[in-house]
Amino acid sequence: MKNYTLLISLLVLLLIPFLASSQKNNHNSQKSNNNSNTVESIEKQMVKIQEKLGLDGLQDAVVQNILEKYSKKKKQLRNQSEDRKVMSAKMQDLNLEQNQELSEILTEEQMADFQKIFKEQRSQNNPQSKKGNGSGSGKRKGKGLRRF
Repeated sequence: MKNYTLLISLLVLLLIPFLASSQKNNHNSQKSNNNSNTVESIEKQMVKIQEKLGLDGLQDAVVQNILEKYSKKKKQLRNQSEDRKVMSAKMQDLNLEQNQELSEILTEEQMADFQKIFKEQRSQNNPQSKKGNGSGSGKRKGKGLRRF
């Protein structure tokens, strides 16, 4: 009986480093997966941006690099646990910096179109923007008292 206990203990001790390294590898693969997701989403955005703004090859490459750079910065900021107001202010600063860099590459007309594209995306991704802001048409009856 003691031999079995000793054998099992030894196996557990030998398996612990392997389990720990596999968890570390999973964590690293998730990080690289998140980075690749960011790059993939920017590449998808770039198709739309290229199409609507008519970017030349140089503009296309520089805009993509700028978007990737600020996307990584924003992701790092989101991963920090800060006050929501502070994080929001920092995000706005990052957006201003990004737009400043983009305005050095894009024409005024392209920059205006770029702003429109991202406003559309924000409104599509923001669930609060789908709420109505009026009192409604009143066609549907409420759950209050019903008269028969």
